[in-house]
Amino acid sequence: MFKGLKSKLEDEAKKLQASVQQYSEQLTQQVEHMRHGTSDAGSESGSSITRRFLNTVGGSSSPGPHNVQDSLNLSVGDTLMEEVTEGDLLGLELSSRQRRLSGGSTHSTESSLSTLFQSVPGLAGTTLDTGDSDTETLDEYSSGVIRSASKDQISNVLSRLQGRATSYKDKYRDLVKKYNEVVTENNKCRTVLAQTQDKALARIEKLRNEKKALGERLREIEESRSNSSPADQKMRRYEEMLEKCKAEITKNRMKIKELTLENEKLSQNVRAAEGE
Repeated sequence: MFKGLKSKLEDEAKKLQASVQQYSEQLTQQVEHMRHGTSDAGSESGSSITRRFLNTVGGSSSPGPHNVQDSLNLSVGDTLMEEVTEGDLLGLELSSRQRRLSGGSTHSTESSLSTLFQSVPGLAGTTLDTGDSDTETLDEYSSGVIRSASKDQISNVLSRLQGRATSYKDKYRDLVKKYNEVVTENNKCRTVLAQTQDKALARIEKLRNEKKALGERLREIEESRSNSSPADQKMRRYEEMLEKCKAEITKNRMKIKELTLENEKLSQNVRAAEGE
């Protein structure tokens, strides 16, 4: 039971890592595409807001390639933790989560961005409703969402996602702690059971040895009786006859006593009859 739970947790952790990497790659490509699109169009305001968004996520005023990658990993990891429920953490509702390739990856990115920006005040009414093949519309919508979101709004979303990720980490730690306690208690029970079983087996072996010794002693007594001399057999027969005689004597004495009492009664009746 606990081995199955542990394997499920390990599989889910591997799936979470793979999905984080997938989200990171997709968002990196989209951000690079948006940055090239904004530079080609000459939109200074869009690029400025994009830089503000990346600075807010990465915590730096000069976002280099490494900072962009780290910030995207942080935001994607927090968004992923928002989507993971307790059932997913325990590996119970894996059938409802379906990972798709090619077009399915685009749909997963849509749902992640929609979940991220729906909680921002002023953007609650916006949804992503694009087809799997309409990637250009998705890029334009994503750049529009980033332009319309302010620094404070994005910071609030990220802080809320980080808090939820911390909550899930605490739940996972509690689960691991409880699992370790159950394993320790199980080991204690197994130790006690093994000790009790050893004592029971030792007692059974001792009783078997005692029974074997008593059987051998009984056989020796029977053999000694069968090998006794004729005089002993004759004496034993006489003893049996003597016991029977004693029983007969006791029985006869009882009859004599009864006859004596009856004789006395008859004598009294005869005397009474003569007196009359």
